[in-house]
Amino acid sequence: MYGGGVMKNPAALVLVGSALLLASCNRNSVPAVQPNVASGKVVELAFDPQTGWPSYTPWSGGAGKVVASVEGKPELATASLGADGSFSLTLPTVDSNLLVTPDPADFSTELPDNCTGSLTFSGANDAKSATAAFSVQAQKGGEIAPLALSETADSATFAAGLYVYFNKAVGLSGKVTCIENNTTATGDVNVQFVAGWNVVSVSVTGTATSTQISMKTGTLPGNWVYLGDGATQLSLKSQNLERRALGAVKSIGFPLFR
Repeated sequence: MYGGGVMKNPAALVLVGSALLLASCNRNSVPAVQPNVASGKVVELAFDPQTGWPSYTPWSGGAGKVVASVEGKPELATASLGADGSFSLTLPTVDSNLLVTPDPADFSTELPDNCTGSLTFSGANDAKSATAAFSVQAQKGGEIAPLALSETADSATFAAGLYVYFNKAVGLSGKVTCIENNTTATGDVNVQFVAGWNVVSVSVTGTATSTQISMKTGTLPGNWVYLGDGATQLSLKSQNLERRALGAVKSIGFPLFR
């Protein structure tokens, strides 16, 4: 289920080219009132020299433009980027020739042997989709994405957001618990896509012994984060959580980490 211009997979799109689409911050997700409008303010990442954990700093790349793309169309839509990082971009209807059929496994309700719970599929079996990727072109250039991060002494949380276009309504919902390598992962999935643009929030919180995963439509992390600087450091920081989540819930149904 993809459409981004840079990477082939929405799960790989958001967190700096790693296969991570992980979750969230301070949990201050905000409702996306207009799913066809991507708007907000771009911020940058700074890293604590002692812990290496990221924080946000104001956009320093100056005025320019924001570009939305889907696979097969590198410039689906554009909008002005203010010197302070603010923008508002309206996403158009996606041409049918740019839509792809999701892998059947993306909406499978079958669970692996190490998992319990249930998932319910709804909607059209022949739905097609595209996922938008976003980038900035200014004094600095590169990908941006809705993203939030936080860390405590006992846990780490990532949240990421996507803009997904479907030509027909489709959904997957349910709760699943999987155990692998002495790690328990709990997944809470509630993705109900309508025809047109939708927003999706994916979050993963990890502790020493457990991982909590949430996917839902209708919300996004509050910040648009510039991924051009510090991407490698962020990716390295997230690798441990990613490995555990992948190992514990690699077949939950919807493409969490494909």
